[in-house]
Amino acid sequence: MKQDWQGALIRRLVLLLASCLLLGLITGEYAWSLVLGLVGYLGWTLRQLLRLTAWLRRADPDQAPPDSHGIWGEIFDNLYQLQRRDQRLRDQLQSVIDRVQGSTAALKEAVLMLDRDGNLEWWNPAAERLLGLKKPQDTGHPVTNLVRHPAFKEYFERDQHEEPLELASPINERLWLQFNITRYGNAEHLLVVRDITRLHLLEQMRKDFVANVSHELRTPLTVIAGYLETILENRDQLSPRWSRALLQMNQQAERMQHLLNDLLLLAQLEATTPLATAQPRRCWA
Repeated sequence: MKQDWQGALIRRLVLLLASCLLLGLITGEYAWSLVLGLVGYLGWTLRQLLRLTAWLRRADPDQAPPDSHGIWGEIFDNLYQLQRRDQRLRDQLQSVIDRVQGSTAALKEAVLMLDRDGNLEWWNPAAERLLGLKKPQDTGHPVTNLVRHPAFKEYFERDQHEEPLELASPINERLWLQFNITRYGNAEHLLVVRDITRLHLLEQMRKDFVANVSHELRTPLTVIAGYLETILENRDQLSPRWSRALLQMNQQAERMQHLLNDLLLLAQLEATTPLATAQPRRCWA
C-alpha cells in the first residue's frame, strides 16, 4: 500500500530531534546528542542503501525488493510496482513471440530472420527441410554461405528486392525454391523461401509442349501449304467450284504458318534464356 512518506519523514525527523533534545537535557550535552542522533539516522539510511544495492545485484529478476518503512518503504514499493509491470510486459511479449513462432512453425514456407549483415538469427522448421539448416551450429553464420550461388549473393546484396529469385535447393537439385527478401527494423532481413517445384515443372512442361508441338506441326503444315500452292498454280484446269474453297484453305494455311512461326520464336527465346541452378554444397567461412 502506498504510504504518506513525506509526512512519515517529517514525523520521524521531529521524533529524532525531540529524542536528541531529551537526551541532551538529561546529559547536558546537546551537541553530542544531536550528532549521535544524526549518525544513527545516517547509519540506518546507509543500511537501506546497502539492502537496495544487494537486491539490484541479485541474479533473479523476479525477487521482490526488501521491506522497509518511511521514504525507503515508498522507494521499495515503487520499485516493486515497476517490477510487476515489467513482468507483465515481459509475459505479454513472450506470449506474442510464442504465438508468432507457433504460427510460423505451421507454415510450409521457410521463414528466416537475418541481421543487417545477413547472419542467421532464427528460422522455422520448414527452413531445415528446404535449406538444410541445423540448430544450433548454423546460428550466426552468413546465409550466403548456405546458398552458395552467385545469383543469390547478388540478389541479397541488392538494395531493391521487388522481384523474387528462383533457384534450385542447395540440398536437393530436384527442388526449386523461390527466395523473397524483405527489409525491416534496423536494416534486418526477413527471408521467405517457397517450394515452387510443381510450378517449375509445369512451366517446363509448357515450354517443352510448345517446342515439340511447334516442330511437329511445322512439317505437315509445310506439306499441306506446298500442295495447296501447287494446286492453285494450276487452278485453271480445275472446276470453278473448287477455286474459292482452295483459296480459303490456302489463307488458313498461311495463318497457321504465322502462328507456328510465333510459337517457334517463343520456343527459341525460352530455350536461349539460361535457367539458374544452385550448387548443392555447404561451405562455412
